[in-house]
Amino acid sequence: MRVLMIGFDSTMLEESPQKPSDTKERHCRYVQALREKYPLGELIVILKVPPSRRSVPVQLAEGFTVYPVPSCRTTFLAKAWETLKRINPEKFDLITTQTPFDDGWLGVKVKEKYKIPLNVQIHSSFLDNPYWLNMRPLMNRILNILGKLVIRKADTIRVVSIGERRRLISIFPFLEKKLFYLPPYFNLKLLGQPVNTDSLNAKFSGKVPPYIFFSGRLAKEKNIPLLLKAFALVRKERKGVF
Repeated sequence: MRVLMIGFDSTMLEESPQKPSDTKERHCRYVQALREKYPLGELIVILKVPPSRRSVPVQLAEGFTVYPVPSCRTTFLAKAWETLKRINPEKFDLITTQTPFDDGWLGVKVKEKYKIPLNVQIHSSFLDNPYWLNMRPLMNRILNILGKLVIRKADTIRVVSIGERRRLISIFPFLEKKLFYLPPYFNLKLLGQPVNTDSLNAKFSGKVPPYIFFSGRLAKEKNIPLLLKAFALVRKERKGVF
């Protein structure tokens, strides 16, 4: 089983002793599971990375190789296609893409040329979502059209929440039989250590009031300003929460 993955999550290659890559670890586990069923299984990743990065293949584990494609968004498709031609795309058994957009469209082209099944992943709520469309009215409407073309061509579609599966089926009923809910793998060991409340106990004399804990990357897509606004509303309604 030879799997081709196309995506944009360059954190797969970003790692240091102080900041281990959860993305890399997660995909290593996917490859491990693949090779348990298919001992010679391979995961080959075509990955968009910043233009400053080198295009040297990186083997992250046995049967797991990443081919970086240094590019901006407008040049990614052409450069990724050139990379694909060097790795025998006709020998893949499955294609999976991170989104139904640029990489999804490339997945469609590979599927059509080499007759390989295509899985498209949707890790958020995009298509026909008015909130998402209004974030970037022109660009996101173009991507919305592209995304709807891609999902019609896909053999299967993976979403990471039950709510998103229901939403998409309500809008696109024809998707029901090929739309699957599968949450991402999460390393629970990261939460294995209890939260240290010593400083809170000292500050509040041992009577720690209710508090809200956020765990996530400080990235634009996490919409931290919205979380802060929501927290401000909670504090107005429930005094003592911090």
